[in-house]
Amino acid sequence: MTVSTREVHDSREYLDSIRPMYGRIQVAAYMGRVLGPANPVFEPVLFERVSERGGFWQGITGGAEEYDDTLIDAIRREIIEETGLEIARERLIPLPSNVFQFETESTGKHIEHSFALAITPDELGIMEVNVGEHTAFSVGSLETQIKRLKFEENQRALTVAAQVVALSIAKGN
Repeated sequence: MTVSTREVHDSREYLDSIRPMYGRIQVAAYMGRVLGPANPVFEPVLFERVSERGGFWQGITGGAEEYDDTLIDAIRREIIEETGLEIARERLIPLPSNVFQFETESTGKHIEHSFALAITPDELGIMEVNVGEHTAFSVGSLETQIKRLKFEENQRALTVAAQVVALSIAKGN
C-alpha cells in the first residue's frame, strides 16, 4: 500500500509517532502571491521576525502543539495566528523533500515539515501581520526573496515551494 504525502501530513497517527523523538515539531509555510493561470508566477511572501525573535526573514513557522491533530492543522493555525488568513486544508501542498532536522541547546532535537501555498492578490490585500511575531512582510521575486532568507534549509524549501506551485498551476489545480 502506498501512502501519499498528504495522508502522512494529515494523519494524527504520524504526528503522534514522531512526538516522542523530538523536543519540538515545527511546521513552515512558504506562501506566494499568484495572479492566476494566465500569469502563474509565484511571488514569495516573507515575514520579518521581531528583533526579540532574531529579526530575520522567513516563511510562516511555528510548532505543532499537543492540541493539533495533524501537521496540516498546525500550519493552518499558524497561518491564521500570523496573518489572519483562513486557508482550506486542501490548498496546502506538503513538501516531502523539505523535512529537515536541527538541534538547539534550549529545546533539543527539532524536525520541521514544510508546505507550499499560493495566495491570491485579494488574500494578500487583507492579510494582517501579527506584530507580536513580525515587523513586516515583503513580496518579491523568487531570486530576491531567497537572498533575504538566513538559513539554507529555508532557501531550499522556498525554491521547492515555487516549483511545486508552478507545477500545480500547470496541471490546473
